[in-house]
Amino acid sequence: MRFGEFVKQVADANPLVDTISKYGRSPMSEYLDLWKTYCCFHRDSYASLKVYKDSPNQFWCFSCPSNGDVFDFMARLKKTTRLGALIFLAIKSKIEIPETFDDIDPVLEARILAAKERFCRKKRSKK
Repeated sequence: MRFGEFVKQVADANPLVDTISKYGRSPMSEYLDLWKTYCCFHRDSYASLKVYKDSPNQFWCFSCPSNGDVFDFMARLKKTTRLGALIFLAIKSKIEIPETFDDIDPVLEARILAAKERFCRKKRSKK
């Protein structure tokens, strides 16, 4: 499998609005041409975190410098890297993480396997 295909598979299984609603401070509510909620990265008294319907794969907070895609959101929320967020979301979505990829170097493959082991170990220790 190619790495880009894996990333797309994980992103498709974790729509941004659903992911923010599940892991954020409160569910996103639909309002005209956007979804909005309270930002979980700062004390927010106004629903300043927004996802516009014309770009549903990107979020913006207008009170703090938070923005990005589903991997940026989870990386910041879980205090990990984008790669760690990718692996976390793959595990939560029950997507099999390949041992090897056709198009990346061995160093990145080793990082992927290390992140997989770290999140699997955390999951086992919580049981």
